[in-house]
Amino acid sequence: MGEVLNGASRIYSKLISLFTKLVLLSVMIIVCIGCCSKKQTNYSVNNLAKYLQNISSDIPINSINFVYMASYMKFSPITECDHEECKLEDIKLNLAAASGYIVKKDTVNKELYIVTAAHWCVDPDYPDDYNIILGVTPPEQPEILYNAYFLGENYNFDIIAYDELSDICIGKIKSEEAYRAENIEIAKDYPKIGEKVYSQSAPLGIYDKKTRYIFDGRFAGCNDQYCEFTLSATYGSSGSAIINESGEIVSLISASVIDFPFIAVGPKLEEINYFLKKYL
Repeated sequence: MGEVLNGASRIYSKLISLFTKLVLLSVMIIVCIGCCSKKQTNYSVNNLAKYLQNISSDIPINSINFVYMASYMKFSPITECDHEECKLEDIKLNLAAASGYIVKKDTVNKELYIVTAAHWCVDPDYPDDYNIILGVTPPEQPEILYNAYFLGENYNFDIIAYDELSDICIGKIKSEEAYRAENIEIAKDYPKIGEKVYSQSAPLGIYDKKTRYIFDGRFAGCNDQYCEFTLSATYGSSGSAIINESGEIVSLISASVIDFPFIAVGPKLEEINYFLKKYL
């Protein structure tokens, strides 16, 4: 793998760079957002939740707990108004997409806690990263908006904490539909090598509220830095929870090999447990 990654001294950090937050400016993002009245929206969510729960009994993934993550760059308009009636709207451009998974619900405060990849939660550096994204330096540093799509609705994602070394991020959203999600356990032990694992993601930022892209693969083992899985993954798969046969989280997708996107890597169980116990 070291040769594939051009001999990077630290394979993990190099792999992380393959899933940098800057990759999805030109990606296709398909988002379905409800825009009806409250009564119609609630009816739609009820039907959607029922539809998503109709999942194969041999798949240990909770389809409702999947969250599509999308970040945007918000620029103030450059042109100034020369009369009172002139109204200028902010410019919003796609930045990056990722996948998330709800691990805890707080029905009292109507909050959902979501894990995803830390590299999605980090703001780009100004101006260097924007030269890569836009091909030009913007006149001012844009505001970065972080959003989470839960059951088709768009919510502001409040980042609580992230760790770039282990590539884990935790944040929360407030939703009237929080009660529909489930609390998810973190596995106490690793799977055996060759045991089946699952992921649920938005590859290439492709997302629709009525579909769930579920992938299965095998646990390949862990080295001193990260764990490996034979799972399909690409841009947008970052942050996808890797689930064992018992429905427990064993890792998160951090990266994959560009030339062979069927080997995914992610943080070790010890890192996930330490991080979540600290911030949840």
